[in-house]
Amino acid sequence: MVILGIFMTLALPGCIGSGPQATLTIGAEGFEPPVATVDAGKSFDLEVVNDTKAVQTVTVAGRPPLRVLAGQTSTRQVDSLAPGDHRVTLEGAPFEATLRAEE
Repeated sequence: MVILGIFMTLALPGCIGSGPQATLTIGAEGFEPPVATVDAGKSFDLEVVNDTKAVQTVTVAGRPPLRVLAGQTSTRQVDSLAPGDHRVTLEGAPFEATLRAEE
């Protein structure tokens, strides 16, 4: 049992969050940063930090929405994006960000 605990302690940090990631924060003034860069053609984890006091729903380039509870952080894996700019929208608000997929 002890060996299993040691294995899990050493193995899991290398598996969780070790891939490419983009982070966007939602605040009173919208998204920060307004543009995040990712590698084109590669999947990545999108981390959304909600610094507001309301539940926020974020959509990336027409993919299924991601709900982020007030004051919380949520992560979703996003399949590869083609090179170019991809819109990130906030439901019920005029704020937008851009995920820029570069080769």
